Amino acid sequence: MKTLSNSVLRILVAGAILSVGLSGQAFAGSGQLAAKLAIARAQANIDMVSKENPAATREQSFASAQAKLAEANVAISQDDNRQAEWLANEAEMLADMTAGNAKLAGLEQTRSAVAHDVNILEVELSK
Repeated sequence: MKTLSNSVLRILVAGAILSVGLSGQAFAGSGQLAAKLAIARAQANIDMVSKENPAATREQSFASAQAKLAEANVAISQDDNRQAEWLANEAEMLADMTAGNAKLAGLEQTRSAVAHDVNILEVELSK
């Protein structure tokens, strides 16, 4: 059930980003639109990481992603669209890195548990 809800969340976020992008095509050359889209993507990634793996929110990369997003919001409020887009892209990358690290940690725990179970089976079979 958790996988289904995460998939649905990803689809909804992708749809929201697409609809914002399509509705803003008339302003395709606008630096502010690009910055706003980058901020929306970064916020969506940060939200997904916190929902999918709450423990990952304690990682430094997650805190860095949030800080970069906050800086991006300040930059866009000061009409520094290029800087806002750059910072939002950094925030998105950091959120992706946090998600990857969380998945890697989960896989490592699974690998360790399987190795332990194999060892127990080997001992039992050698009796």
